[in-house]
Amino acid sequence: MANLNVAGPLDISLDEYNLWKDYNNPGAPEATAAEFAQHWQTHADIITLARPPPALARQPPRPIGPVSRPPPESIASLSQQKQLFLNTIPPGLASAQSPAFFWKGIKILGEGGNGIVGLFQFDPLAPNPPVHSKVAVKLNTTDVSILDEEATMMRNCRLPSLSDHIVEVLTPPSLFVPGLQRLILEYCPQGSLEGLINRRIQRNLPFEEITLWRIFECLVDACSVMQNGQEFDWDPVNNCAVINNPIANRLEMVHLDVKPDNIVLSERNTAHPMAPICKFTDFAHSWELDPTVQGAALDQQKLAMRETGTPDYYPPEQFSETWNASDWRVTGIAGEFSTATNVWGVGAIMYQPDYDLNGSPARGNTYGPETQIQNYSATLRDMIQECLYEMPALRCRLVDMKTTIRRQINAHFRANNNNHVGEDWEDLEVPEPTARPGLAPVAPIFNAPRVMPQIKYRQRMGDPVQRSPAILMKRFCTAYIPALRRCCKNQINCVALPPPRCNRHQDLSRWLSPALPP
Repeated sequence: MANLNVAGPLDISLDEYNLWKDYNNPGAPEATAAEFAQHWQTHADIITLARPPPALARQPPRPIGPVSRPPPESIASLSQQKQLFLNTIPPGLASAQSPAFFWKGIKILGEGGNGIVGLFQFDPLAPNPPVHSKVAVKLNTTDVSILDEEATMMRNCRLPSLSDHIVEVLTPPSLFVPGLQRLILEYCPQGSLEGLINRRIQRNLPFEEITLWRIFECLVDACSVMQNGQEFDWDPVNNCAVINNPIANRLEMVHLDVKPDNIVLSERNTAHPMAPICKFTDFAHSWELDPTVQGAALDQQKLAMRETGTPDYYPPEQFSETWNASDWRVTGIAGEFSTATNVWGVGAIMYQPDYDLNGSPARGNTYGPETQIQNYSATLRDMIQECLYEMPALRCRLVDMKTTIRRQINAHFRANNNNHVGEDWEDLEVPEPTARPGLAPVAPIFNAPRVMPQIKYRQRMGDPVQRSPAILMKRFCTAYIPALRRCCKNQINCVALPPPRCNRHQDLSRWLSPALPP
């Protein structure tokens, strides 16, 4: 960098200038060398324009468009790489109690520009299972690996609070060395928030407001860990969020890649009885903000932070046209990275309407698609919008967000007679894999002589000891109707009762049951 110590414009290339120009004004002609030489202006001449949200065909719309990934150079080589990855046990996974030959790569969970994530499982029949019998392993696919830095960042972020809202690193710290190629992480079986949103869109099933509050709370708790090293405590006397024991000399952390893909979902627990636990992952782009970094070093750090993250998820601190002003350092937008940057990412994940805040005009520019979510309260909509102020200093404070969210959840709890009420778990969990469609059995002719299925099972499985209607129903459907396994399992306890719960199997159950006439 040239001359970063003086107050003046940044020394950037023409290509970089045009890249950000196109980001803010898609389709605008590129600047020429002559225009680029004259582009520096005072802040008073700069008008920051919000980047229009990408067009989305599905409803309800999301605040940010999907990540666009370049196609692989070679599908065959990528497939071979994935298979080799699953066949190789990563360092740090096996131990004397859980040998490597009991571990197996199961499937690929996801892939991105910097790596592949796979599921590895310990043999469920093996002795001495480890605490984490299923783990997610991240493989570096770039020329230069920064997995050691990412692992250190995630571990430092999660300690000492051991928060449930940051994915746990399971690779031993002794392996955090340059060139680390595989990183072992906690496995979250409910997938990502991106997957949950997409499933709800496909089903045209909007979230209930209480679910959005619970997701919001998880995201705020994770941001609190990145800011304070711990989640907020709750003061029941004053009915507000507090930090009772602040951690001295704690460095504030900025994630810089907050998006639904990087929020993974874990199973429910006693603290989250009605919704999955949302956890932040993928800290490859995160930074710790050291207040002792000043002058030219700080300018260079801000430039490096500007160039990281995912397009379409950049906050104004990265894409604002105030970067082009000669006094960009004092605009209050360009390069102002802080906890407020994480708050922007949280707001971008949630739904975003277009309306005045608290019945009064907004204090500054806000961003996000103009969606109508009139079924949600003004309190929720206001908080989402206030997360998206252009100027970081105007965005919501985390402590205020936590206070509002917890009050809303507590009010919902009291309104339902002190019961946790919300959406059915089946509307939030990852659905079971769909079985391959099989051949449908031939419907029996009820006025013909009946051939009992026990004969088939005697030939197929030997002479069975139990031949009750329920057992026969389970075996028959498992063997001949794989597409209906889950439905049939739900009906085992009542298959012989006239009529069974499942109308689809009513005739079939009567045919299988010796106690009932054909």
